[in-house]
Amino acid sequence: MQRFLLLRRRTDPLLLTAAMALIGVLVSIGKGLFALLAVVGVVHAIIRPSSWRLAPPAFTIVLAAYVVWSIGLSLLRGEGVDGNRLLSYAAIELACVFLPLGLFFVKRPLDAMILGARIGVVALLIATPAEFWATGTRVGLGRNEAILGFIAAAFGLIARLPMERPPRILPNGRWWLYLSFVPALLSQTRATWGIYPIFGIIDLIHVWRRVVGVGDKRSMVALAVGACVAVAALLPMSDIVMQRADQALVEIDRYEQTGVASGSVDVRMAMWSSAFEIWREHPLIGIGHVGKMETVADRAGVNEAQVGQYTHLHNLVVDEALNSGLIGTILLVGVFVVFIVTVFLRSRSTMLRETSVVFVLLVFSYGSFHGVLLNEWMVTVIFGYMSVTLTDLRRKQLGARLRQKTGQA
Repeated sequence: MQRFLLLRRRTDPLLLTAAMALIGVLVSIGKGLFALLAVVGVVHAIIRPSSWRLAPPAFTIVLAAYVVWSIGLSLLRGEGVDGNRLLSYAAIELACVFLPLGLFFVKRPLDAMILGARIGVVALLIATPAEFWATGTRVGLGRNEAILGFIAAAFGLIARLPMERPPRILPNGRWWLYLSFVPALLSQTRATWGIYPIFGIIDLIHVWRRVVGVGDKRSMVALAVGACVAVAALLPMSDIVMQRADQALVEIDRYEQTGVASGSVDVRMAMWSSAFEIWREHPLIGIGHVGKMETVADRAGVNEAQVGQYTHLHNLVVDEALNSGLIGTILLVGVFVVFIVTVFLRSRSTMLRETSVVFVLLVFSYGSFHGVLLNEWMVTVIFGYMSVTLTDLRRKQLGARLRQKTGQA
């Protein structure tokens, strides 16, 4: 038994790292490895109930409440299990309730996740340009291009976080985020691009302070190189950005003049308008996931056929409001609020605070045009990152308490 436990100390961190790396290139085995760690957490919860103390308390309670509300409401409506994908997403979120317990033998869980994210970014830097050169179209690695765009941006954010003991070939650095801009751009997912200029400004301010404050020559070189790389990268890519922006403006203008939706942005405007009318009739509990789009399409008038082609409303808040009502939406927002508050209370790391805030900003900015919580890949990354981060902080908090008690004794 002792040998098995010692083996777990070596294998479990590798499982978490491998899960992240595989998810980065959209390989399904990665989701399976995450599920395995969650199952281990369920086992620990049963045979060692005291292991619950390793879970971040506030986050676990709010996330569990949200999952119970979503699943319970769906089952009470009689929506059943067959074809009810909302239950699949809720099951992943429930798995993240038990994930902290499954990380019992992972000494530094956040480091393991960061390492997996860095491997994922490197893999994306190889795979996405290769696919773009071969096809000349939006890159998705055989999956939905928008999903790949989100995964790339999220992995860039996670990879930029500092590890305690980084490997030499994958060192710490803020630049990991900017490497992820290549796959995010090649996927042509506009909703992910906003985080890059935000962090570009933040990071340039940090570097400038070091240059002015201590005259760090390495920082001066980094500032100059960063500016040159930014110009060199953005100039040839500006055509893609302008093309996507012009297309969106044309669709909005056409929809406002004719009321007929035929593109991507204008169809979203049509179905959000119909969804809002329906939500006003069922504000507290919504109408559920199953049959939601048929109901919205019926209210879309001349755009019924266009709206009916979609499987969800492509907006985080609108989808949640119709699925689970105002109560479910408040619980969901509460999960993210608790995450941010806990990070600020338990961590003094400026980079972790910045990254966590922008991570949530990415979820909601991307979620304003896509079903960010209605896809297994994105749900796994979002709740997995929050769960692992808070588990790591909880571990450090308990360790500090133990050292304090030992010192007093």
